[in-house]
Amino acid sequence: MDPIVDFLLQQNHRCICIVKINNDVIKWCGQTICPDGILYDKLLQKENRRQTFKQILIDSNHSCIYEQETFPVKIVWCKEEPCRGIVQKSVEEQTWHKLYPS
Repeated sequence: MDPIVDFLLQQNHRCICIVKINNDVIKWCGQTICPDGILYDKLLQKENRRQTFKQILIDSNHSCIYEQETFPVKIVWCKEEPCRGIVQKSVEEQTWHKLYPS
């Protein structure tokens, strides 16, 4: 890989775009601190917190956990102690699962 791209990746730049036409042209935000890198780091921290919370729910015998496939992950659960084993899903989620059963 190009040394410039390696350097930008080390500086947490998530904004790099390499355009290949005749010569490689590297486009990036041009800022010292990349806003995309900061946003990605915040999303990654949120993902880690939610995965930790999910593990806490599993450890406390919750069988009601519903996980939406997003980044960061969205977790829906019964919010009751002890677990009711039922999750009230929104109409959109119910429709999605009827159209695309897993």
